[in-house]
Amino acid sequence: MTKKIKPMEEIPNEGTVYFTVQPIFKDDSEALEVFKYTFDADGFDYRVLDRGIAFEEEKHAKCAANIILNLMRKTEPLPGCITSQPDESAEVWVIAFTMTQYCFSIGFSQSHEQHQKALKNHMLFSSEKDASAAAKFILAALKAEVLRQNFNCLTEAPADGTIVFALSTFTPCGYIQQPFNCNESRCMRLLESGLLFTSEEDVVRAYEHLIQQINPTKPKAVPEVPAEPDAQPDMPF
Repeated sequence: MTKKIKPMEEIPNEGTVYFTVQPIFKDDSEALEVFKYTFDADGFDYRVLDRGIAFEEEKHAKCAANIILNLMRKTEPLPGCITSQPDESAEVWVIAFTMTQYCFSIGFSQSHEQHQKALKNHMLFSSEKDASAAAKFILAALKAEVLRQNFNCLTEAPADGTIVFALSTFTPCGYIQQPFNCNESRCMRLLESGLLFTSEEDVVRAYEHLIQQINPTKPKAVPEVPAEPDAQPDMPF
C-alpha cells in the first residue's frame, strides 16, 4: 500500500525548511532525487508550492518521488516519449517539475550515464511541447493521488457484501449506501473512479469537497456546537 504523502498547502514563513523532488537519477536503485531548500519567497519557492511538490518532511518527498517514478516508468509511455536510443548530440527534451517551462533541452550523449538513465525512465521527449505536457500530466496525477489519500476512498475491491458508501449527487445527503458486488459493473465503475468509501464520514467530506469545487461561493458547513455542555472537563493546572 502506498504510504501517505502530504505536500505543503499553506505559504510558510520565510526561513522554513522544505523538501522537493527533481528528476536527477543517482543510480538504478533510487527514484527522483530529493532536495532540501529554505523558503525565501522567491519564484522557485512559490512554483514548487503551487505544483504540489513542496513537503515539510523528507519522507513525504521520497514517497512522492516514488509515485512519480512509477508513472514515468509505465509500460505505455506518454505521448512524444523517446524509447529508442537517440542519435549522438541530438536535441531532446527532459521533463523538469521545478522549472518554469516544465522541461529543458539537452544534446543527447550516448556515453552520458545520466542521459541513459533519463532514457530508461521515460523522461526524454522529442519536443518541448510533449515534455511540458508530460510533466503537467504527472504532477496532476500526483495531486490526484494526494486527494485520493486525503479522502480515504477505496482503491481495491472489498469482499462482496461489504457495506460501502458511494458518492451521489442525486440524494440530499450526497451518497448512497449498498453492499459491494464485484460482479456489478456499476460498483466496479465507482471503485475505479475513486467514488466508493467504507466510512460515512469520508464520503460526506468528499461530497462537500465536490460541491466546493463546483460552486466555490457556497459557504462551507459550520459544525454544530452544543449550547450548554452538561459538564465542563477538568482543566489542568
